[in-house]
Amino acid sequence: MKKIQELIKIIRRIIKEQDDKILNVRGGKGYSTGHPYPVRDKPRPIYGEVEIEQQVEKESKPIKVSKAFKKVK
Repeated sequence: MKKIQELIKIIRRIIKEQDDKILNVRGGKGYSTGHPYPVRDKPRPIYGEVEIEQQVEKESKPIKVSKAFKKVK
């Protein structure tokens, strides 16, 4: 009876882990094997501080266009 209770606990733990969806299985075609891959619904955590650079608009200066790109009349 004790072994049956242990098996029930293990089965419940497996079902709970499946509900958490830690891994998905990418199935193959035909008789090939399936491959597990992690679920990436959430963004990956970033460790440390992140410096966000603000974009500064620069004044545009006139540029020189090569003769090869100019239209010839």
